[in-house]
Amino acid sequence: MASAQWAQVAPAGAAQQTPLLPGPVCSGEPGDLACGCDPEVQDCGCTSIQVSKGASTDGSVMTAHSCDGNYRTWLQIEPARENAAGTRRPIYWGKLHTETPDDMRGLRLKGEIPEVANTYRYFNVAYPAMNEKGLAIGETTIGGRRELRNDEGLFLIENLQAIVLERTTTARDAIKLIGELVKEYGYGDSGECLTFADAKEVWHFEIMGAGPFAVGGVWAAVRIPEGQVGVSANIPRISTLNVDDPDHYMASENVFSLAEEMGWWDPASGKAFRFWEAYNGRQPYSTREFFILSTLAPSMNLTMEMEELPFSVTPDKKVSVQDVLAYYRQTYEGTELDVTKNMLIPNRYAQSPDDPQMVKSPMVDPWSLGRDWGQLFNALAPGSVDAVRTIAAQQC
Repeated sequence: MASAQWAQVAPAGAAQQTPLLPGPVCSGEPGDLACGCDPEVQDCGCTSIQVSKGASTDGSVMTAHSCDGNYRTWLQIEPARENAAGTRRPIYWGKLHTETPDDMRGLRLKGEIPEVANTYRYFNVAYPAMNEKGLAIGETTIGGRRELRNDEGLFLIENLQAIVLERTTTARDAIKLIGELVKEYGYGDSGECLTFADAKEVWHFEIMGAGPFAVGGVWAAVRIPEGQVGVSANIPRISTLNVDDPDHYMASENVFSLAEEMGWWDPASGKAFRFWEAYNGRQPYSTREFFILSTLAPSMNLTMEMEELPFSVTPDKKVSVQDVLAYYRQTYEGTELDVTKNMLIPNRYAQSPDDPQMVKSPMVDPWSLGRDWGQLFNALAPGSVDAVRTIAAQQC
């Protein structure tokens, strides 16, 4: 059954002219909710793992996504639709925090685009995830340079996800459609990564606004090479781009020129263009990326001292669905990244000098040592807790 909001804005057989209301204005200040989730100052730690056909145990293509933030929890299957000529599709801002499919409170109608004659059925969740043709999407917020944000753009990332699930069947076509829509109507969200998977291949796509003086967007997409696995965890990761190889790379027309115009890349310097460096400027990985890639391919001897990790790796052994799910339960216990490793107390059960004299307190675990408790312990005894963002998240 179609949701009430669709019944309100696009009843079958009738073209709609909906009055426009202004969307929320992004101040550009850290933590401003109108600017989307900022991974540098907020708990928006989504993680997406991408597995190519040749890297999986059963020959399937995977993308996975944990939505580790304060978003709506309802799920609805949006039906396929037939639309009359002249029908307009509304673009709302604010759907991430609605309580039911019919909840219109707090929504802002940012604008409209022409509807297509027929749409596909899809899973409508906070970040729409999969359609009836098997096109699947993962998402992580990646921030990027604040100067790129332009709330005059029409689309937030969840708007684009819903539209491509309605209108496309492959990862490549989804990326191309987003590029066309953003070029015409503009992207108004913070930096985002989408991971697109279909029956044959999986792509890693990163997008940001085009800056304060242009309504558009800048983006790049890289296909996860056959036999490899990739990850996105709230940091831009795309590096060099070979736009002459469209089988593995796609990008917006302004991907190089905007970086040069903003002073973030100088082609005359002879230094290779790197997307993450131009449009973010900070290290293109953190703990989650390192843990996943290094444990998938321990033979590569990856370290946290590297300037950048490989964009994707060939796993030492092929990856199953169960392997991917296990990563989403990962808290690093028993590894060097274990946040509880320094929380030791005298072992009152020690019977001899050979018994461990200090043991981990039974009162601590990765969940009890979240940000607030970690700050308290470190205030009392500096160095007690090494703050590490685990893949599993207690707020979810």
